[in-house]
Amino acid sequence: NTNEIRGIPGITQFESLGKARRKGKELDISWFLLSRTARIYTDLSWVEARLLTPLTAGATHFPDIAPHVHRVGFERTLQLGGGMSGALLLGGDWAWYGRKNLNTLGTIKSEAYQRATTRASYLPPNGRYRMWVGGFYYPTSRYGESAFLFGSKVGVRANPRASVELGVSRSF
Repeated sequence: NTNEIRGIPGITQFESLGKARRKGKELDISWFLLSRTARIYTDLSWVEARLLTPLTAGATHFPDIAPHVHRVGFERTLQLGGGMSGALLLGGDWAWYGRKNLNTLGTIKSEAYQRATTRASYLPPNGRYRMWVGGFYYPTSRYGESAFLFGSKVGVRANPRASVELGVSRSF
């Protein structure tokens, strides 16, 4: 990109980081089971993000990008019968995130963290609405995902250790 910008926490201003380059690799593997109604998957990704026109010598680290994200998960679709028709979709994954640079010198980094997510959705046969429940859990640090640099100090927006959400959506 020719002009990367990022927001400055605490105020509604942005700072220019200059030209940047991202180089990455990704590997996705899926295993389909039970007549393709179930899937176990893993995806591994790595990225090297660099600033090409640093404002300070050595300030080539692109902030706020995890150098790797690795996930393992599953998805399952169950067609319901009997007194209840429609489909039940189940899924979940476990993800590992690397320590991201918080400054352009690469001297301040966030914590690495893991996040587990789950979800279940009911889809009626007419497909006009969906009911779902889902959630997440941080088994290790819950601060790494939301860490940011506030001046020379590290700030965080603390996420809850676990959360459960439910809802209904309707298509028009």
